[in-house]
Amino acid sequence: MRIGFLTLEYPPEQIGGLGNSLASTIAQFSFDEAVVLLNVTDRRQRGELKDASGRRVIKERLMRKFLWPTWMPTLKAVRRFVKKEKIDFLHVSHLLPLGYAALWAKWWRRTPFIISLHGLDVKSAAAHFWKRQMARMILRRAHLITVNSEATKKNLLSLFNARDRVKIGTRVIVVYPCAHLTPARFPVSESAMNDLRSRYAVERKWILLSIGRMIKRKGFDAVIAALPVILKKYHDLVYVLVGDGPEINALGRQVVELGLQNSVRFTGPLSDLETAEWLSVANVFIMPSRESKEDVEGFGIVFLEAAAFGKPAIGGAGGGVGEAIIEGETGIIVDPEKTEEIVRATSRLKDDATLALTLGERARLRNQKDFQPEIQVQKLKSRLTELPTRKA
Repeated sequence: MRIGFLTLEYPPEQIGGLGNSLASTIAQFSFDEAVVLLNVTDRRQRGELKDASGRRVIKERLMRKFLWPTWMPTLKAVRRFVKKEKIDFLHVSHLLPLGYAALWAKWWRRTPFIISLHGLDVKSAAAHFWKRQMARMILRRAHLITVNSEATKKNLLSLFNARDRVKIGTRVIVVYPCAHLTPARFPVSESAMNDLRSRYAVERKWILLSIGRMIKRKGFDAVIAALPVILKKYHDLVYVLVGDGPEINALGRQVVELGLQNSVRFTGPLSDLETAEWLSVANVFIMPSRESKEDVEGFGIVFLEAAAFGKPAIGGAGGGVGEAIIEGETGIIVDPEKTEEIVRATSRLKDDATLALTLGERARLRNQKDFQPEIQVQKLKSRLTELPTRKA
């Protein structure tokens, strides 16, 4: 059995939650079983490398900005990839546009394919008529479909009529993503934590931490909006945001307008080790994400990363967050549009250190028990025997 993993994101070329999650999945397959075809933006980057686990990654320019459709080069690249590498199954990490290439490979070479869905891809397709039709066509012909949460599965099935839902539903597997940042992978010393506190002037501060791409959906602006009320009672609280993105300037302006410069720290993008240091020193993790017509938090790997470091989490109701956080057991779920709920949840954990520690420990144990790659990927591996053999 030889699986070709087709993706637009993969470390170390591109670093992000989706790429790290895929790398974690691939690590559960043998060197002979898995090979990656990765998109690069510049033809000078084409070639081959080894990932962190030593598996082969073939880099091709799959997308062309000034070509329509932009994904057309993917067809030729996938055809060459499937033939040269003797691929038995394709695993596609992006419904659109890479699903087109998987469909082409099935028609051309009878290569069965697996589609992996993450939440945003389903929401985006559902919001546009043409994308919705294309997504349905690809998904109907997929042999297996993996989703990152029951919430994503529900959104996926909503694309189809009642008859198709039954048929498609039998091919859907919920494979939860697993934490990339863990104390075992990125151990943090006491001296490193002390140095971090000193550099950011947060000694003897109670740290509320957010990590992620600075976009509206993540709800970081809602946390900032709640801070004036929170800080009236808790003068030692500081809010730290790790990451970058299109909303970073707007968030900075919001902080200035509210006069919160002394209580908010923007770190910008950090290395995995530096991010692990923040997870080590933080008291509570918060990301009150929102759901919109075209976007949703499909699961929230970062909640598991907070859990791995024993931190309780405050998350936004909607999407798969209710599967990443168990309300009242490993964290607190709030309505991101209600400032008073964010204030109440933060105050509750600030006032009750025992509760915060208990939730964090439960989160850590749950992550350790249920969200390990060998456990989650086995769900996929156990179904691979159902796939038809590729015809030469």
